[in-house]
Amino acid sequence: MPSFARCAVSKLIGQDIKALMECVREIYSMQDPEAFPLGMLKIVEKVIPSHITAYCRVVRPGNGAVTSEILSESRLSGVDAFNRNIHEHPFINIMHPGVLRPHPFMEDIVRSLSKRLPGFGSPPGKTAVKISDALTDRQLRSLAMYNEGFRNDRVNYQMSLVLGYGDSCLSVACFHRDTKDFSERERLILNLLGPHIIQASRNAEINAARRSFAANGELDGGVLTLAPDRRVGYLTEGAGRVLAQYFKPLKAGGHLPEDLDRWVRKERYALESVGEPPPKPFKKAGASKNLLVRIINGRMGEQTLLVTEEQREAGMHGRLESLDLTSREAEVLYWVAQGKSNMAVSGILGISLNTVKKHLDKVYQKLGVENRTAAAKLALEAIGKV
Repeated sequence: MPSFARCAVSKLIGQDIKALMECVREIYSMQDPEAFPLGMLKIVEKVIPSHITAYCRVVRPGNGAVTSEILSESRLSGVDAFNRNIHEHPFINIMHPGVLRPHPFMEDIVRSLSKRLPGFGSPPGKTAVKISDALTDRQLRSLAMYNEGFRNDRVNYQMSLVLGYGDSCLSVACFHRDTKDFSERERLILNLLGPHIIQASRNAEINAARRSFAANGELDGGVLTLAPDRRVGYLTEGAGRVLAQYFKPLKAGGHLPEDLDRWVRKERYALESVGEPPPKPFKKAGASKNLLVRIINGRMGEQTLLVTEEQREAGMHGRLESLDLTSREAEVLYWVAQGKSNMAVSGILGISLNTVKKHLDKVYQKLGVENRTAAAKLALEAIGKV
């Protein structure tokens, strides 16, 4: 255990430590990344009681605006009002300098934080923060953020911890109360839980991705994660082995090869942009196989999850084009002949499920067959597999 953690734990009583360890165990047991945010908050509520908990993503799209997306089991009536006055949240304002309107109490906020949290903001997220660290009760209650938003949901106190940080996105766990502010003991507990929450979330995403691709017979490589700055984080043995065949060996903490990094930046933006097509796989030709890398999760400011695999060389597809098929129809038929489902083919080729079905309909017409079994048989004959 790092010295900071040992020192922090020594400030807790035995009952706190026992509850904290049980909390950590439950958080790591969560395997569903979709259910993780709300499930994690419900677990943490056992040691930090709150009348409202929320998982908040503070997003700055390309147009420069700042808004929040809030996930909570509670029915929140003040979200729209909060977004209208988001510049009045002291910590959101500080984390988006030059973007939001100046805070009416910024001088007081800076003075208060320098006394209460001298290390705050370098980088953000190192400690849990309370609104009372920055604003007095009187200042908070004078703001439109409070009167039009917080007040409607009986939020008088808030404590939050940044779980992911980037230029365009913050992921934050938020805890709210109506009658009593959060204590320093509770801040300490949340600080100790923070690294475990982040790691458990990564574990859930990695395990889900591996299960999904293994179930479809598509995982012939491994998984790696990238930190918000795109440095390599977690790297499975399979991913390291596959990538080393196409690039120099990668190590945790290092950078991706230039062309792969450029692809990550481009396709990660596609995940954040409404109306953009789904991310396309990265492909690199090898001697007898091709490298394929796909983004499973890659929001700006959060970790990026990549799955690597190898495919047989595309020469097989060329043989299928001799059946009077287009290049894309040949690719679709090739993977169908390998036993892949339509969903699997969609993921491999980076096209929609409807597009796969349309290509197959044309393949059936051209080959004069009625189903995928007959089409697959002709394909295997064409490539010499039967």
